[in-house]
Amino acid sequence: MSNAGTESSSKTRGRRRFFVDVIAVAVASIVLIGYAVLLIDLEFGEVYRLDEADGALTFEVHDLPGGFYQVWDNSGVSIYSGEKTLDGNIVRYPISGGWGPDSSSLTGAAPTEADFGARDIGGSWFNLTVTDSRGDGMIGDGDRLRIYSMNGTFSDDTVYFMRFGASAFEGIAPYYIVFGFEFAGGDFDSWVEWGPNEIAL
Repeated sequence: MSNAGTESSSKTRGRRRFFVDVIAVAVASIVLIGYAVLLIDLEFGEVYRLDEADGALTFEVHDLPGGFYQVWDNSGVSIYSGEKTLDGNIVRYPISGGWGPDSSSLTGAAPTEADFGARDIGGSWFNLTVTDSRGDGMIGDGDRLRIYSMNGTFSDDTVYFMRFGASAFEGIAPYYIVFGFEFAGGDFDSWVEWGPNEIAL
């Protein structure tokens, strides 16, 4: 065989090897990305979720970042429905009203429960009760937020958002977790839309 033939055969094998390597890297990348998405989904989807019973939503606090564990005075709970929008790199959720729990109402013989009243939010009435499992007026693992619609039920096939956050030092570096949830055909689904993270302002 001539040198030219050998060189051509070598180049063909080299090209083939290059494409095989590229395909292997692409497949490995897809598998790794899929695995990362699965881990994120498992981390947030299993650890943080809303529970539903009789049309009421409950979120139990556990394993949140340290910034959440403050006095209830620094917390806020909001709920709304509508389309989220993108403002530059920031996703804005249509959450415009809610409650500000206070520590004095959640301090006493454990567990302490307080009703923070009804709010007309987006044309629907919602009520919030908070249970402080230790009665110390501090957000802690085991504490529960419960929201229910005073109209009797949440609307079917409507995506709602619920945000729970805590922010000390006049709003510097607040912590938020945003849930999405929906009732459809007798089923309930909830997911973590954003967080639980710190926003550095």
